[in-house]
Amino acid sequence: MNVLLNPRDLNSIVDIISMTCIIWSEAIAIITVMDTYIYACSKANTFGSSIHNVQNKLNMKSLKNQVECYSIRMIHEQLSFNVFQLFSMDRSILYAGTGTVLSILFMLVDYDRRNNRNIETIA
Repeated sequence: MNVLLNPRDLNSIVDIISMTCIIWSEAIAIITVMDTYIYACSKANTFGSSIHNVQNKLNMKSLKNQVECYSIRMIHEQLSFNVFQLFSMDRSILYAGTGTVLSILFMLVDYDRRNNRNIETIA
């Protein structure tokens, strides 16, 4: 069975590929920024324990108490990226959002292809 592609179908395929490339390039940029932020947060979250280890070497009692209070506070208050205090942003949300956008894009292109076929059969 020979199947010939309609030029409109080829345009739809090119549209799908170009939109997919644009979306993935934007997603990669966002994921890179989020990965950098997550890495920085993890490093900052280990800083409290580093300060806590240093406070044992201090000689001044008042400074030692202040450093101890600050280090304990930093250990218990972990840094995270919150969106308007509603939810914490991490990689899983970015992947889910990218998947949703791609799914909607494919549905719209498929709808456009079916709509064009219906117009051709009417004409």
